[in-house]
Amino acid sequence: DDEDSNAGEESELAPFLSRCNEFEVSNLLFAYAMAKRFDKDVFMLLTDQMLEESVVESCTPSSASRAMWSSAMLLSLSGDSANVMHNNEQTYSKASEETFLRARQVDFFHQLGGLLLTSQLRPADVSCAMWSMAKAAYVLDKGIFDHLAALMASKDMMEKTNTRLVAQALWSCAKIEEYDESFLDVHQYDESIKDDAMIKRMGCVDRYLSYLIAHREKLTATQISQTVLSVGRLRIADPFIHDQLADTALRSKHSMNAREIANVVWGFSKVLYPDSSIIVELINEVTTTSKQNECTSQEASNMLYSLGRLQIRDTVAFVSLNAIMM
Repeated sequence: DDEDSNAGEESELAPFLSRCNEFEVSNLLFAYAMAKRFDKDVFMLLTDQMLEESVVESCTPSSASRAMWSSAMLLSLSGDSANVMHNNEQTYSKASEETFLRARQVDFFHQLGGLLLTSQLRPADVSCAMWSMAKAAYVLDKGIFDHLAALMASKDMMEKTNTRLVAQALWSCAKIEEYDESFLDVHQYDESIKDDAMIKRMGCVDRYLSYLIAHREKLTATQISQTVLSVGRLRIADPFIHDQLADTALRSKHSMNAREIANVVWGFSKVLYPDSSIIVELINEVTTTSKQNECTSQEASNMLYSLGRLQIRDTVAFVSLNAIMM
């Protein structure tokens, strides 16, 4: 019955989409993403229409950003689908499905990405486009990402933005560099061979961090987690930033969930944050409250790793985290 229903929905959707413009198709993608509803065939129909030549030619940068964000969000949900799927009377493994969808996403981003090479974007458009490229591990057109990063860091943009968008942009920079290990190696160990793009990218990161530190009282639990995680990924060696974020995290620990605390602890471990009492207090917020019930084995493992990396010998924390993993 579900298959018949889906088939009916698709047969009705196709002729309807053929009459839709770029704004309408991008909004439909956005609606599916916000509803966290992923259906491969519907996704293909929507992206097919978005890539029609007439649609791409009339597409605005804002609609391109919305469509890319929605695509990345939807495909991040595709892992929750069934391990096998049926299409055209063939059975595809999950790996094959993901490879197929990945190829579509790369083409989708390649076709729409060029539309973002403009300064006529809102902060939300820029930050969401950066997030989509980082989330999708799209590194084929790094020039586009770097353009967006620089635009987001501009004075005019910083005057119009908010902590959510800046924390998201920072997370995106850190994530995109995770796919390019040479950047971190160069940034950390050899100052003489950095190229201009790497220097400019880190300049953007510095401006994002300055903004977030200046507005740290407005940071939500999620934004604190994103920021410290990014600082760790990028190995930002600035004790002032570390101390400001540690103080902010400590004051917000009650509003954080287990995953957010684990990310914060992991981020601090990557920069070898020296104040062990803060690390232990954050971990205790998980192990001594109801948050231990939501803590996954992976999160407990990350916190154990952090204790080891920071050489913190706290028996109570170790035993509590080990119990969660069992």
